Amino acid sequence: MRTPTRMKLFAAASLGLCLGAASLAARAQGQRANHQAASSSDQSSKAASISGTVTSAATGEPLRKARAQLLLMGQRGAQPTVALTDSTGHFTVDSIQPGQYILTVERDSYVVQQYGQDQPGKPGAVLTLAAGQKLGDLSFRLQKCAAISGRVVDETGEPIEHAQIRLMIRNYRGGKQNFDDVGQGMSDDHGEYRVYDIRPGRYYVMAIYQGRMYGEIADDFHIAYVPVYYPNAISADRASPIEVKAADEISGIDFSLTGSQVTAYEVSGKVINTITGKFGPGSMVMLTARSADEPRDFGHDTAVNPQDGTFRFSDVLPGDYQVTAMSNENGQRHDASEDITVGSSNLQNISLVITQGIDIAGRVTLEGVRDTSGISVALNRPGMNFVAPPRATVQPDGTFVLKGVTDGKYNIRVASQCNGCYIKSATSRGVDLPSSGIQISSDMGPSSVEIVFSGNTAELTGTVTGSGDIPAAGAFVALIPADDMPNRDDHFETSTTDQYGRFDISGIVPGRYEAYALDKVDQDAEPYRDPDFLKPFAQKGRSVYLSESDHKSIQLDLIAAENQ
Repeated sequence: MRTPTRMKLFAAASLGLCLGAASLAARAQGQRANHQAASSSDQSSKAASISGTVTSAATGEPLRKARAQLLLMGQRGAQPTVALTDSTGHFTVDSIQPGQYILTVERDSYVVQQYGQDQPGKPGAVLTLAAGQKLGDLSFRLQKCAAISGRVVDETGEPIEHAQIRLMIRNYRGGKQNFDDVGQGMSDDHGEYRVYDIRPGRYYVMAIYQGRMYGEIADDFHIAYVPVYYPNAISADRASPIEVKAADEISGIDFSLTGSQVTAYEVSGKVINTITGKFGPGSMVMLTARSADEPRDFGHDTAVNPQDGTFRFSDVLPGDYQVTAMSNENGQRHDASEDITVGSSNLQNISLVITQGIDIAGRVTLEGVRDTSGISVALNRPGMNFVAPPRATVQPDGTFVLKGVTDGKYNIRVASQCNGCYIKSATSRGVDLPSSGIQISSDMGPSSVEIVFSGNTAELTGTVTGSGDIPAAGAFVALIPADDMPNRDDHFETSTTDQYGRFDISGIVPGRYEAYALDKVDQDAEPYRDPDFLKPFAQKGRSVYLSESDHKSIQLDLIAAENQ
């Protein structure tokens, strides 16, 4: 999120949604593509070039100093080639090697636009450039960003200062709907706020004010304010989304917070550090909501008292939370957590015990991968993104040791420089870890782990056609894994077609999939993860089974699947 550069009548926050080149670049790098270079040496020496014009969609005037960014797909860590438009809105990029690219254009206060994209948030097209190809007359018409503003008051109409305003999208993850926090603002001394740099889309807005910040000294009991979803709904299922169009200045998104119905309580306790018995500057406690109706990063932290290890949160509303203590000992992070429920009284005497944890040894066996350089093994805990996961580098002989693994349930992950590699199997004494996860309890867990890490992934290519059998450029292709696939959430594959209606997805984990070519879906909301969204199109998808090292090709018909 870009930090506001000025604060005048409104307190403001920029979402970074309009200037989304960084996220688009990350998405492009995440899409796996090959066949990026022409096969013959004389072809590869012939550079391509592109040129085009950038104008305002509202006025038609040329936009000077817009940034055209060309990013080669499938190259981890690749930097985009950038060209600025001149006073006529014209740009040129020369000396381009043949391959598949993501081309985006951005300018301050305008919505970023991808080549082949007809609406913000909808899929763009991959740009395929052949050796010596000169592609001119590309046209980008940028739309102005939008803004939302309003006022936050209490039950008497008095303005509330420092209320948080959260802008969210709703998506589908882990088998259920969730909110993703995509931006936020803050009310000023008049209770007014303004959130800007918003691209067109459908958003939920929430106002949060907890009185004094968590962790401050507070009186025994006092009234706190209930978080409110627009329009003044106290639960997510009663919230109404706001439709935002380009250049909108939507005012009147007001909130009236009440503290008359809910009493806030204190959550306090003690951290016991069995490693050193001390608490350095990096020691803290996090309190995070466990509800899917809360934004993922919704949480508060407080420092641990270095003298006795005590901590205290005030103004905590009733609900389900996770409280986590974190400590840094000699460069290694340790933590301890507990699920709690705040009911109708203070919750005191919570004891969080930080231990050395256990060491888990293992071995990685490679299939279709040259060597272990750059490979690491990590254990991730769902909902604990703020805690650094235990991680170990795989040695040349394939061994690794995860040190200091504390209590919790973990998913095993392997990271490498190989875009198309996956965990074929991970077992401990015959237990399938991708299905069951790794449970550490009271310093007890698996003594060893055996992992088979494979590069024998599959590739799926094909074409998408629309009405009249015309190739569909910029179609969004979603590859949906079977319900019984372990770590299913990790195996959704997506791509977009190029200007010729072609797509190429490589690095696919072997298994059974359903392939859909979708038109006009919001990629950020990821509706294709929701089975209910796909039900009306069940007969329009294509089933495909991909074995190890498979290379299959299919033809898909474009499905009009506008987000509902």
